[in-house]
Amino acid sequence: MEMLVNIPDVITNVKSVSQDDIVLALAIQLYVDEEVSLAKAAEIAGMTRFEFQKLLADKNIPLRYNSEDLEREMETVKKFLSDSNK
Repeated sequence: MEMLVNIPDVITNVKSVSQDDIVLALAIQLYVDEEVSLAKAAEIAGMTRFEFQKLLADKNIPLRYNSEDLEREMETVKKFLSDSNK
């Protein structure tokens, strides 16, 4: 879904800013502010979760990882192991 955003001239005159730059910055900030998950932030940015994770690492932004994340990943591993044993 493409969304058009009106970027004020004051921003584009300071630096050449594309809509993609703004959407990426928004996705990062939403993640940092704990408004969205890593997966949702990656989706907003139009990236895979792994691409977004690398971007965060490149910018020295720490990943949030809590017990819910661990439980979700453990369930995924269990499902994978169960499926691979069939």
